[in-house]
Amino acid sequence: MNYYNITQDYSDRLFAQEPKGQDISFPDRINLPKFWIKKISISGETGISDIDKGIVSSGAINDITSNQKIINKPTEIKLSGGTLKKQNYNLEIVLNYLGNFPEEIFQFSVSGISLNNQSLKENRLLPSTIDKGIMNVKTVLSRKNRIISGNLNIQTEQLAFQFAIMPENQINEIVQNIFKDLRKIDIDCQFRFDNERLKLRMSSNLDEVFSVKLKSVFGEEVKKGRDEIEKQVRRRLEPERQKLISFYNEKRQELESKLKDLEELINNNLLLIENQIREFEGRIESEKKKGIDKLKEKILDKLKGVIKK
Repeated sequence: MNYYNITQDYSDRLFAQEPKGQDISFPDRINLPKFWIKKISISGETGISDIDKGIVSSGAINDITSNQKIINKPTEIKLSGGTLKKQNYNLEIVLNYLGNFPEEIFQFSVSGISLNNQSLKENRLLPSTIDKGIMNVKTVLSRKNRIISGNLNIQTEQLAFQFAIMPENQINEIVQNIFKDLRKIDIDCQFRFDNERLKLRMSSNLDEVFSVKLKSVFGEEVKKGRDEIEKQVRRRLEPERQKLISFYNEKRQELESKLKDLEELINNNLLLIENQIREFEGRIESEKKKGIDKLKEKILDKLKGVIKK
């Protein structure tokens, strides 16, 4: 009773004066799209047993709605999966209708695709079988308004080829050798479709591989041809060379013989000249001695005359 009395007392004080009213406005409706699934989770397997599960995948779909502008989000789909053989898959889709023009983007990639023992169509130039290899593929496709564009990229690695047909000529042999040494292929393709006009551009590392290999092969062939030409020239010129060497040796011997005779003649003449010089010097000394003796006699005769006087 005590609690009741206390409550009654406070109640009388609180409602002694009539409280003022307050208007609260509520919207007629909440601004939401008519249809909106925020998220759907997906998972599954394509296999038929726990041992062979096939492709195990999972992902989500976000914001499926009748009006994206109300939630201000595009619709997105993302799925990924893989197999026990290490093949991986990835799919991404974006549906964007927020702008003035709708835009849709599709991306799909696969990695780890085995090319082992993959048969190809028989060709005299190209290989008939891929013994082993791994391929990765990635593609992007987009559409905005009326413009469709995309990209396709294919990468292969760890390649090894076999040929069913033996090369019949040098060209076939060169091409087969290029493929035997080829370990990686990268192909990229881009396209754009606008106003009923298709633009396509493709690039590959095969251009560079073939260019480098052909330059190397033709360089070797040029060297072989040059060596063969030099060999033939030497073979044709060898007899003339031997004749020239023989002629040279013969003339050298004749020249050496003549030079020896000339040298002996010169030495003999030099000896004769030296003898004549010695003889001439002897005569000079003899004449000098005779002149000195006569001078002495004249001096003595004069001295004798002076002494007698």
